[in-house]
Amino acid sequence: MSSVPSPSSSATSQQFEPPKQQRVLTAVLQCRLCGQTCGVLESPAGVGLPPVARLTSTDGALSRLVAWQRLRCPRCGSGSLFAIEVAIVTRRHEAPIDMALDRPRRGRPPRWLVELRARQEAA
Repeated sequence: MSSVPSPSSSATSQQFEPPKQQRVLTAVLQCRLCGQTCGVLESPAGVGLPPVARLTSTDGALSRLVAWQRLRCPRCGSGSLFAIEVAIVTRRHEAPIDMALDRPRRGRPPRWLVELRARQEAA
């Protein structure tokens, strides 16, 4: 019985890396007095919301680290914000795929790949 040579495990591990998963706790902050949604808090998943979390505002401003218990409503100035829609979300961070290293498949290659290979051979 002849054995078929198997590809080395180091070559396959370099090409394929499993995606990294991160659990994140998200909570929407809302004002008790006027009902305005003030932003979304994000923090690493744990027992509860930590005293400092990342806040993404609803007005499109960049996210920043804040002590969320001290936040005030931008509309009415009230300090009584509470967290609604609390959820734990799993985010996948995948490595970018290099199409040049992708194994050839059966059939005709796509036009963009043929053009890319032609440009690489000309250079």
